[in-house]
Amino acid sequence: MKNKTKGIIIKNIIAENHKKNSFIKAKAIKGRGRGKALGFPTLNLKTETKQNFKPGVYLAKIKFNHNLLRALLHFGPIPSFNEKEDSLEVYILGFNKKITIGQGVEFKPLYFLRPIKKFKTRKELSSQIKKDVAKAKSIFKLVEAEVEVK
Repeated sequence: MKNKTKGIIIKNIIAENHKKNSFIKAKAIKGRGRGKALGFPTLNLKTETKQNFKPGVYLAKIKFNHNLLRALLHFGPIPSFNEKEDSLEVYILGFNKKITIGQGVEFKPLYFLRPIKKFKTRKELSSQIKKDVAKAKSIFKLVEAEVEVK
């Protein structure tokens, strides 16, 4: 019963965030290729506006070329690589096409998954990303079974 209650709470949070948050416009920028090297190619983004959400990993939706896709979003510094500047990148779930540098996209954070952590090794980081992806897929499946998130 506890998991079912948590699932209902998560669905409600995502539905509420979907209603109140608007999509944020961004452009694809060149990254350092670390996500790809880890087996999780990310799309690095730059926005014109300062972000008003806290640093962390989020479930998100991303729009481009009339596609609306599920994603994991990282916002904030990258302590595992000793980077203190905020970065914004998304890993699009089940997506393996190329997005052109400079291409416009829109994204919307839906649910705070976890805070940013520093990992000692790339293997630890990769392992955590795998867990994040599995959790994201599970939550999206749960939410989309009852609530259509567009």
